[in-house]
Amino acid sequence: MKMSKVAKMIGLDRRTIWNWVEHEKLKHLFSEEAKNQGRRELNERDIFVINTIAHLRERGTFDWDEIARQINGGYVVTGLALGALEVDTGRTPIQQFTYAAEAKFQLEAANNQLMLLRDEMLELKLEHRNELETQRRDHAEEKEKLLREMGEKVSQLMRQIGRLEGQVEDLKTKQDESQGDS
Repeated sequence: MKMSKVAKMIGLDRRTIWNWVEHEKLKHLFSEEAKNQGRRELNERDIFVINTIAHLRERGTFDWDEIARQINGGYVVTGLALGALEVDTGRTPIQQFTYAAEAKFQLEAANNQLMLLRDEMLELKLEHRNELETQRRDHAEEKEKLLREMGEKVSQLMRQIGRLEGQVEDLKTKQDESQGDS
């Protein structure tokens, strides 16, 4: 749709829309057709972006970075003024209805896909948490086993040390006795 028709729909000057499309901080929000230096055509998304910019500015948001951040974040104003109905969009009512029905279908499909992805994400998180818990438990069991084994080795070594100390004492005693006999 031409800028002049969009300007009439939203209640803005055509030059204002042109400035927004060309604005360095807003340019990335618009389609390539809207930025075309020859014949500029605005699609429905471009119209919603313009409508959202107008809405934000009417409500006191004048910082271009903030406007771009909100739109990039998904904030969009799709409701157009009543005067928009009077603008000839070049579509017949049946074409507009078909377009709206298709858009609604696509929206529902996207929402369903989003729900499936969220469910899948939750399942993956739960699976990951369970795997971590299993690994932690296995690791703890492994540590306990190693500690038991080390404890047994320490006990064996202590017994061996005790036996050796006993043998050393016996040898000292025998040596002392043999020296006493000589």
